[in-house]
Amino acid sequence: MIELAKLKDIESGVLRECSIDTGQGQLSLILIEREEGFKAYTNSCPHQGRRLDFAENQFLMTENQELVCPAHGAVFELNKGYCLSGPCKGQSLRQIDIKVDEESIFAILE
Repeated sequence: MIELAKLKDIESGVLRECSIDTGQGQLSLILIEREEGFKAYTNSCPHQGRRLDFAENQFLMTENQELVCPAHGAVFELNKGYCLSGPCKGQSLRQIDIKVDEESIFAILE
């Protein structure tokens, strides 16, 4: 397990980029707290593999709190990472398994 963030540093509903060393290189992740709990996805659009942040910890969001790819406008809902519209409609962001304890959030990588 790799620590992504401390719970005290997470603002509910706000996307946060976390970079981790996998032992085979850096992996950029998106972390968000939703009503259903925390979610983590790879910071990569399934269309062409581009990052979903346009600057450090800066993400485009719709008024419905859906993530928008800054390169080609794909729109993702964040409960399952499903693409609602755009060039990769019907595909999903890759979800990363996480564990939450009383202080931190961890990525579980296989």
